[in-house]
Amino acid sequence: MHIGIMSQGAIASILAWRLQKLDLPYCVLSKRPLHPVQIETLEGEADMVLPPGCNGKIPDVLLVPLKAWQVMTALEPLAAKLRQTNTVIALMHNGMGVAEQVHALLPDNPLLAITTRCGALRIESQRIRLTGTGLTQAGAVANISEPHMAQLSELFSRLLPPFEWQQDINQVLWDKLAINAVINPLSALYQCKNGELLQPRFDLLHEQLAAEIAAVMDTAGVSRSAAQLLASIRAVEQATAQNYSSMNRDVTAGKPTEIDFINGFIKQKGAATGIATPLNNELVELIQDGKPPRW
Repeated sequence: MHIGIMSQGAIASILAWRLQKLDLPYCVLSKRPLHPVQIETLEGEADMVLPPGCNGKIPDVLLVPLKAWQVMTALEPLAAKLRQTNTVIALMHNGMGVAEQVHALLPDNPLLAITTRCGALRIESQRIRLTGTGLTQAGAVANISEPHMAQLSELFSRLLPPFEWQQDINQVLWDKLAINAVINPLSALYQCKNGELLQPRFDLLHEQLAAEIAAVMDTAGVSRSAAQLLASIRAVEQATAQNYSSMNRDVTAGKPTEIDFINGFIKQKGAATGIATPLNNELVELIQDGKPPRW
């Protein structure tokens, strides 16, 4: 399989570096000129990657490690060509709601969602630091055949180990959404590292958010108690105590955030099912308006 990667973002560059090390055929699709990138490993070593361009070639698998709000803008110009192929679209973003948009745009293409604990941080424009590794999970959204599943499982087992194929990726995505819906906006609003959210002064916010999210998840067929969500959120805050969330970095840099696809998605689903989500709604407004928290 020939693999394409959308952009030269932080995770995209890590993927390119790993594909280069595995000697697997790949290319990068980018509106900007491609440039060499220095990758810093967890062991402090440095390596260089200079990815090849796709030059109009449509790959067999297209990895899309973009922000949620960037995905449709990136795929729409390629839609006509992609519809003529059996290219597998692999979405790799925080939040939910984008997969449905992509499926409507490319109804016949195989589509899967991926979530990974692999982390990367851009230190300089051409310098990326690998900040963490961990479990990668993927599952079918639409049109994934058994042969596809076998090929993709083999690919991701090599590219992003350890890897698990999930029969119900929707449940995995909801679990990740619940964690992101607490850590991302709170760490962005309070401009703190993830671990600082373990302080007792944030306990009530955690409890209120977990209760709202659990109620919305239940209407989506994913049964999680608020206590279960709290335990998962606290575990991630502990494990990533020295890290800044992606939303924290976006707010700090004055960039658009994924709030509409995280807490905004919860707000939307709550409104559609009659579940009140006042705290999630307020977090959306605060992040969108750039206002400080009132608590």
